[in-house]
Amino acid sequence: MPKNKSFDYFDYNDKACSNTNNNKDLFSVNLKFITPTRIMFNEKLVSEPEFHIYVRNTLRRISNLHFFHCVNTNNNDNKFNDSNDKNGEMSISKTEKSAALNSASELDFNYYIEKSLEVNSKKSLKWYSLDRYSNRQKTHMKLSGFIGDISYENVPYEYLWIIKLGELIHIGKNTTFGHGKYSIVSII
Repeated sequence: MPKNKSFDYFDYNDKACSNTNNNKDLFSVNLKFITPTRIMFNEKLVSEPEFHIYVRNTLRRISNLHFFHCVNTNNNDNKFNDSNDKNGEMSISKTEKSAALNSASELDFNYYIEKSLEVNSKKSLKWYSLDRYSNRQKTHMKLSGFIGDISYENVPYEYLWIIKLGELIHIGKNTTFGHGKYSIVSII
């Protein structure tokens, strides 16, 4: 992501979306999973996620971030830090953050999940494992997940914000270790 990219990243009319077709507001998106992504569905590890599994996990992550970071015990908005992150990549105002994440509590998850069942996918993924040493547990831990490319075709336009937000917040297990990072290669 370019330095100081503003929150118009989520604007449906931005340059990244200008190539979308007008065929019933459907588009195709190519994602590149950069770090190992570990996703569970129905208590099983998923090695090649279908679009509905991807949507479920991304919506869950958005909802959890909203619950734990956007609303305090008095049900008021938490205070946000307006400064850039440690890499200086993004500066988002309190209003913009709040607008993006406050709607998470109002989302109709079932609508998004049911509609996502119709999306086709093409995958070129491989399983990747790495070791991590835990000083607290004094043991080595295996961290693994899929990496590679996924293409989702016939995606309804209303999923674009979910895909873009997922690129920023990562998905799956061990996101605090940097896992689940993906980039949007193209939107057609």
